[in-house]
Amino acid sequence: MSRLKNIRLLRVALFIGVVIVIIFAGSVLATNDNAACSEESQEIMDKNNIVISFTGLDYDGVVGPEAGLLIENNSDHNYIIQAEDMMVNGKAISPIFSCEIAPGQRLTDDIVISQLKLDQYGIGKIETLQFNFVVFNNENWYDDFYSDTVSLSF
Repeated sequence: MSRLKNIRLLRVALFIGVVIVIIFAGSVLATNDNAACSEESQEIMDKNNIVISFTGLDYDGVVGPEAGLLIENNSDHNYIIQAEDMMVNGKAISPIFSCEIAPGQRLTDDIVISQLKLDQYGIGKIETLQFNFVVFNNENWYDDFYSDTVSLSF
């Protein structure tokens, strides 16, 4: 019976590991200096040596639409960046986004917007996005800051 219990625990641990890898796949695909930036990218934050540019909206994401980002860390600190307080066409929808970025690193990642929530609000086309970023210093958790509100119209 104990062996069966151990196998179940192993399966649960493997499942959780796979879910974590999927959620943070954008951060795993990070590059130091070869991140692609489309000509249409728009700088949406430049604060404390962290620069974030919006690179486009992709409606074909697995969970829902994805707002593409190019993130550059020109500081000497590791940071965790999260999006919060999102409004889609004036409706509050929690974004799915958290990434870790090392000093000197550039990476691409996406803010995921739940298609289920869009359907609940009857939103077929995203016309406006508003949100802000919270940035945590990964080394001491005291040196954190917020972006101004980001407003995008499509």
